[in-house]
Amino acid sequence: MAYTCPTCAGTGIVNGSVCYRCRGNRTLVEDSQGLTVTWGSVDLGQLTGISIDSATASMDDVTGLNSPVVSVGTHHVMIRQLITGDITPGKASVRYMGANGLTDGHVGTRQTLRVVHPRGAVAWALRAVLLKFTQSATVNNLIEGTAEFQFQEV
Repeated sequence: MAYTCPTCAGTGIVNGSVCYRCRGNRTLVEDSQGLTVTWGSVDLGQLTGISIDSATASMDDVTGLNSPVVSVGTHHVMIRQLITGDITPGKASVRYMGANGLTDGHVGTRQTLRVVHPRGAVAWALRAVLLKFTQSATVNNLIEGTAEFQFQEV
C-alpha cells in the first residue's frame, strides 16, 4: 500500500534537496517496519521477527485385504491405501521487543494473536494458545522476548 511521504508532503523535495526518505518518489510503500504484536489485551511491543509453521496432516493406513494388487516381476504386491487423518493447526514463534506483559498465568490460555501495521497495510489475527515464552532485560535496553503459540484454527 503506497502513501504520500510525510517528510516532504508529497513534493519530493526537502529544503531544496531531494527528499531523503522517499528519494524524490513522493510516495512510500509499506514495509514491515513498525509492526506491533499483541496477544489479547497483552501488548508485546514491536515485532522483530516471526516464524510460522503450517498446519500438519497425518496419514492413516487403511490398507485391507481388498486393496489393489499389482504384479512386480515374479511376485505380487499390494498397494498401500492412505487417507488424510487428523490435521493439527500451525504454530508461530514471535520475536519482539518492548513492553512484555506475559506471565506464567498466561501459559496455556487462548486469546487472539494480532500483528498490525500502524497504517493498516498488514494486519492479521488468529486465535492462539500461548505455549511458552522467554524474555530478557538488560540495563538501558528494552525487554526482548520470544513467545510460541499454537493456532486454534486451520
